[in-house]
Amino acid sequence: MNNDTIKLIRKTSNVNSLMVIIFYMLDIALIRLGDLAVYHIAGKSAYYEDIAQLVSYCIQYLMVVPIVLVVFRLVSGKKEGLKITACFRKPSMPAKWVAKWIVISFGLIYASNYINTFIFSYVQKASGTSLKGVDFTSSGTALGGVTSVLAMSVLAPFFEELMFRGTLFRNAEKCGQLTGIIMVGLTFGLWHGSYQQILYAAVMGMCACFMVAKTGSIFPSLILHFTMNTIGAIQSVALGSIDFDKFAADLEKGQITGTAPMIIIAVALLSFGLMIAGLVLFVKELRYHHESFRLINFCPDVSQGKKIVIYLTAPVTILAFAGLIFITVRTALGLGLF
Repeated sequence: MNNDTIKLIRKTSNVNSLMVIIFYMLDIALIRLGDLAVYHIAGKSAYYEDIAQLVSYCIQYLMVVPIVLVVFRLVSGKKEGLKITACFRKPSMPAKWVAKWIVISFGLIYASNYINTFIFSYVQKASGTSLKGVDFTSSGTALGGVTSVLAMSVLAPFFEELMFRGTLFRNAEKCGQLTGIIMVGLTFGLWHGSYQQILYAAVMGMCACFMVAKTGSIFPSLILHFTMNTIGAIQSVALGSIDFDKFAADLEKGQITGTAPMIIIAVALLSFGLMIAGLVLFVKELRYHHESFRLINFCPDVSQGKKIVIYLTAPVTILAFAGLIFITVRTALGLGLF
């Protein structure tokens, strides 16, 4: 095994994980300061929670992520010649290929979500525990709806793609594109800090990294992320608008009335249809187009399994992953971050 390759993988892993740690440290500190400021300014307002949520999203995406990108540039990006603007190039694959793989990604992501739900439902039943999930439902106010759409459909896709695909993946792919896809995807799943999102966010991260690897551009992953989150935002706003007492009464009568419930049903059917279409295309791709899965291995002197082990055992990565798992477990148990 080449020692230079081992050092390269370990250094790359440490740098990427350091960015995740910096993100969380800044995010927690600045959002708490933001919460205090909002409380003093609008603590008695009926829209206090909506304002606090909007401010926290703005801090996370408009302040913390840009700071992380600047730190990465200073720590490694400049030396490695990784310019953030380079990831906005025109995709090297045709639009038909991109569209096909976006649909395939939908299939894999939604299928993984069902699997994730089944696994943790079984865990809760077998252990007799009740895990606390993250509530993505909009508050039902106009400001709450705007916040959900702005955060989920605009800020999250753009800034998360810049950080994870435009920065961390492009840094990791020099260890081999498959290594970068797996590790950055896994990091993305854990980074969400929610047991509900671990598997499907990891799969989404891997699909997004794959498209960046094949096209040399983050535009396809941006489209995927934007579309996924917009579907989620629509669900969030619709759920926040439902009168659940009326909805329960309607169900007892065997009928469904109102716009919001119909939107929820339509989105659920759309998601299921996309999952089936995506899985069918994926099977066809596996059977007839093996070349689609070819990736560049920049470190052929080390096996894929050993690369993963080296990446995961880098000191900063051990610390980062332990922290992410700690946050996820505490959140699931309803204990908060600390």
